[in-house]
Amino acid sequence: MSGAAMYTLSDFKWEYPLLRPPACILIDDPTPGVNPLFQFASQVPPGSKFYHYYSSGGRWYFTQDESMRHPIAERVDPSFIHEFASVIKSNGVKGKMSVIPCPGGIGRIDRSLMGVPDQVREDFIRVVRDELGSNLDVSPELITHTNAFDITRGVMRSDLSEHEWSQSRSVEELTEYVSYAFEVLRSAGLVATGVTSPCDFGAEVEGEYAEAIRRASKRINDANVAWYFLRVDEQSLNVSPRLVILDREHGEAVVSIVSATGDPFWSSQLTDEPFEEWVGSAVDPMVSGDGGSGRLVDLVRYRSPVVMLTHWQSLYSNGTRFGLKALDELLKRFNTHLGEDIIWMKCSELASYVACTHNTEYRVLDGGRLIRVSTPFTCRLHTVSFHGDPTPRRVSVDDVDAERVEKPSELAPGKWTLYDGRVVVVPPESAKGEHPHTWSISLD
Repeated sequence: MSGAAMYTLSDFKWEYPLLRPPACILIDDPTPGVNPLFQFASQVPPGSKFYHYYSSGGRWYFTQDESMRHPIAERVDPSFIHEFASVIKSNGVKGKMSVIPCPGGIGRIDRSLMGVPDQVREDFIRVVRDELGSNLDVSPELITHTNAFDITRGVMRSDLSEHEWSQSRSVEELTEYVSYAFEVLRSAGLVATGVTSPCDFGAEVEGEYAEAIRRASKRINDANVAWYFLRVDEQSLNVSPRLVILDREHGEAVVSIVSATGDPFWSSQLTDEPFEEWVGSAVDPMVSGDGGSGRLVDLVRYRSPVVMLTHWQSLYSNGTRFGLKALDELLKRFNTHLGEDIIWMKCSELASYVACTHNTEYRVLDGGRLIRVSTPFTCRLHTVSFHGDPTPRRVSVDDVDAERVEKPSELAPGKWTLYDGRVVVVPPESAKGEHPHTWSISLD
């Protein structure tokens, strides 16, 4: 090997995948055939935290809907899962969708749900697994989404909400609870990669909650990396996932995925406006029509991960589909104006990337011309950078020449470039190998 390219240990670092901030969409509460918000309003004890509903004449309403013009729909059309899948796939987005294992205690999604035809339930599962699996991870939210579930007896309680029950539980109790949710989904053919908290489930015992997710993920799904969604930060200009647990000895990690937005489509359930008049109030604060302003624009401008949130009931909008139409508009604007600056990732991919960045070992060899990288985590689109002086003429990964590209936007697996005075390398996907993943970068 010729040349004298040198770099120091402090010069080596992980970059965003392909130098682009990751983007991720979170869809809370999807349920076949029934509206999860109707279940929440009609089952959770009044006075519980996050309870803002009332009933009249056999219907349920938001507290602020004093005129009772917007009753909460009890059912969701069976076709809606197909309409939703079309929007997700046509826009090429990635992220996660919840699937409630025992929604409102009316049964198990892997067996039967009271009042939901088996054909509807099975079709929902098929679409989630076969049509959306490459775009969206699946997570439970948590067992019922409404009241606490007695996993020993297999029945839902009527006196205590699930999220309030969680706040004083031990690691062992939470592990059994999360494991039950994972087992139901797995029995339905859906392998969960993480967990979504209904309301603020686990917020007051977050350390125990994260450890329970780690144990349950390993026990039920043999997973080394897990994630959970609990927190929202609508103000900060950099909202990054947080590594909560890193077990270097066993190569295991748990990552908190934080949403940088609230739900922009929640008001679709209460609006009296025609869609054309309402949609701007939902979409413009996220991405303006010209792409020049908005919450998501600011996040990309500050090179923050872009994690956005919405809910099944917001998209369904009591049958009008205003939320789903608005989501389609938002995603089209986002991809048109910002798509080249970000990279869509599922929550599991984002969590693995975070784990990789915090648990990488590397050795500099051969007088600074060789670096050996090792991490126990599977990581999509590894991207690393370092200073090289003088600038290398050639870069290879595991003795295979990487192709040099002139622009960072042209980066892909097996390519390298110079950016901001640094050598940036993306190894071929085949360089991952077996655990632990080890690969080498050579300079010439």
